[in-house]
Amino acid sequence: MKIADFDITVQENEGGGYLARCDDIQGAFAEGDIPEDAIANCISVIDMIIAYRRERNKQIPLKEQREIESVSVSIPVLVS
Repeated sequence: MKIADFDITVQENEGGGYLARCDDIQGAFAEGDIPEDAIANCISVIDMIIAYRRERNKQIPLKEQREIESVSVSIPVLVS
């Protein structure tokens, strides 16, 4: 399996909730009531953008790809 790394930034919205964005992919951003939802929604948007570009044979902005056998994910969780 090939994997590429994308950085996702999460910030609190002024009106409530959170915004997650991936600056490496134009249009890759999403909101959520909690940071984890915003991140999950942003990942879904990234998946949709990549699928859309693949269908149209457009370039996918990948910093680096590598072959892997498994994936581990570290997600920050607000515990206060």
